[in-house]
Amino acid sequence: LIAVIALAALLIVQGLHFSRTALATMPGIGDAIGPIYSALGMPITPNWDVTGWKIEVSKASASPVEEGKPEMLTIVSRVRNDSAEALPHPLMSVSLIDRVMEPIGNKVLEPSEYLPEGARPGSLVAPGQAFNAVISLESSDPEVQNFRVTLCYRQTDSRLRCAIGAFK
Repeated sequence: LIAVIALAALLIVQGLHFSRTALATMPGIGDAIGPIYSALGMPITPNWDVTGWKIEVSKASASPVEEGKPEMLTIVSRVRNDSAEALPHPLMSVSLIDRVMEPIGNKVLEPSEYLPEGARPGSLVAPGQAFNAVISLESSDPEVQNFRVTLCYRQTDSRLRCAIGAFK
């Protein structure tokens, strides 16, 4: 009987371990198992639905060029949570591109870098709710003609999972 109980407990623990990234997105459960995995040296990266975000509109404006100062490009994007669940603010990957749509440079911004002052970057965004992201970048390259914003979540410390549109 003790062996059966031990094997059943082991099976439950194995099932929890297998589903840890999905469980980490659930309120309460993620808060309980996250510190345990971190203490074991295996932090959990929740499997958030990055495809749930929609960029409603993005507009860019360049600051006037002043002597001795680089030109600043300011991008304002309205982003809405179209998923059925609350999601944390995504990372924003911004690519500056040239006239033939080739990337010149790329920068990944944390929520604290694009949210307005007073906003809570660690909070969840409810389904249907939107927020404005304001991104300011130095744009000293005269080849910059356009930009592309992609929304992402961190998969590991060095890898991102991004919402990229369908291939055409």
